[in-house]
Amino acid sequence: MEGDKVTVSLGTGREDGVREVSFRVSHRPGVEYERVRELSITYDKVSGRIEARLVVEVKANPRPGTKKVALDPGETVLMAAAFEDGTVLLYSGRFIKSVRRYWQKVRASLRPNSRRWREVAHREKLQVEHLLHVATSHFIEECVRRGVGEVAIGDLCSIREGIDYGDKLNQRLHAWP
Repeated sequence: MEGDKVTVSLGTGREDGVREVSFRVSHRPGVEYERVRELSITYDKVSGRIEARLVVEVKANPRPGTKKVALDPGETVLMAAAFEDGTVLLYSGRFIKSVRRYWQKVRASLRPNSRRWREVAHREKLQVEHLLHVATSHFIEECVRRGVGEVAIGDLCSIREGIDYGDKLNQRLHAWP
């Protein structure tokens, strides 16, 4: 990797004769990284996009503040954040639930793993990722504005494993982003 350009060898056995691919690496301004830890390149057959993800080590920034916030992730209330000053922010997850429910119904009428089924699943994934990005970005901005330096997050490890709650609750639990 030189500068902001990465070149990856594809080998010599390709039928199309392409031996390497190069691309530019872009990142947020003001972020300096020390070294590259991992590079993964994926091709999305549905959209036809090639996406590269770069995992890098960055220089640690000092905390933006000294205050704390407790964050509890949930299904209907996507995030409940309680700040030290007693303020509570609730982020609704109802819209994400409705998007997931809608696309589940659309997929139910399609042949599993068909091209159309994969397109619908991809569209659902993009919508849910966007909604999660909007909510988490707002939360982070709010933390920075309030001088929060530490976030305590509720533990949800193994919540879906080894337990059968019944058809309806299982579907809700597995649709939880």
